[in-house]
Amino acid sequence: MSSPLTLAIISYPSRLEETFERMVARCAPGIGAGFALERCQEPQEVLFLANRWKNRGYSIERLDLYGHGDGGRFRLGDGLLFASDGTGYHLARRLGPKLAPRADLRLLGCRTGTSRRGLPYSGPKLLRDLERLLGRGRRAWGTTGSIGPAQCGPGGLSDAAEALLRRARTGGG
Repeated sequence: MSSPLTLAIISYPSRLEETFERMVARCAPGIGAGFALERCQEPQEVLFLANRWKNRGYSIERLDLYGHGDGGRFRLGDGLLFASDGTGYHLARRLGPKLAPRADLRLLGCRTGTSRRGLPYSGPKLLRDLERLLGRGRRAWGTTGSIGPAQCGPGGLSDAAEALLRRARTGGG
């Protein structure tokens, strides 16, 4: 039987960003049996990291990805991981089996679950698409506000910051 795990992957762009270093410092004290923290420079590394923890006998119940975002787009490390135009959807299909059934995938970047007028990207569409691609009742979450070090604490997102999370609404995107 596998042990439940929250896996947090924090962006590690090749050009150092103090924001992410401070997030690591705030989350790291929570590392333990049920919480692991990794860094990621290239989007495709997410698959490698999730697979590594699955192969170690863990069931990834929640995958928290900390990066940059805006309505319908999410960057991790040096690249765009997911966007509602279909970017990264092939990775999402491959990521699903690495996660536990009914796991949560949370895109923790600024306003990843929202949409902005005049832009072709849609946060709700991205979240709906990710849920479909991940399969097996897995849920995708985005944010409605800014995420930074102040929203982090030991073991991940602070309780107060949880209020910024949302899933896709049914209907239009």
